[in-house]
Amino acid sequence: MPDENLERKLIKFFFIMRRVLQEKAKKEKGVSPFSFLKFATLRFISKKRNPTMKEIAQWLKITPPSATSLIDSFFKAKLIKREFDRKDRRIIRLKITEKGKKLLKETQQEHRKRMKRFISKLSPRDQKNLLRILNNFHKSLTQ
Repeated sequence: MPDENLERKLIKFFFIMRRVLQEKAKKEKGVSPFSFLKFATLRFISKKRNPTMKEIAQWLKITPPSATSLIDSFFKAKLIKREFDRKDRRIIRLKITEKGKKLLKETQQEHRKRMKRFISKLSPRDQKNLLRILNNFHKSLTQ
């Protein structure tokens, strides 16, 4: 049986790490002010290939009105466009624009650079152990 104190420490650690990573990103020059939620949503739209608003809401585990509010900000910034479904015009699909693709690519590059800097502070052995532990943790969550 897992140690309850360990569970509390892990939960606290994940919240602290998220906050620290966000704060460091805000302080860095040239780092996109794009929130993780917005980044993940834009990435989902790009990978899913023209999802509906309902699919986005389900993926984010939020209500459709909340998803609409988030997507409206993308639309206003010209990061996505809305298109009618070819088979059913009642359905509106979302498509990432060239501007959206460019921002997504730049943000992904920023994330990789930042992660490389953080990880480089660990020894090669610790890097491998961290990856192994996180992979095992991910597997246990998805089983």
